[in-house]
Amino acid sequence: MGNKHASGLINMAIGLLLACLLLLLPASQNANHLMLLSIFWGVAIMIIGLGMQVKVLALARTLPT
Repeated sequence: MGNKHASGLINMAIGLLLACLLLLLPASQNANHLMLLSIFWGVAIMIIGLGMQVKVLALARTLPT
């Protein structure tokens, strides 16, 4: 994937987190909807973590040894 796509991936994951937050109140009527929403929340958090790892690894490649 590379470092140039990491920013877009992180932005997409933040958008997914925003959508999850906006859907939290309507989903609170049903436990199954909350479970589904929490799955998407977890996926977004993992994508943010992976995107940050890509950025750190790209920076580590540029450092002199």
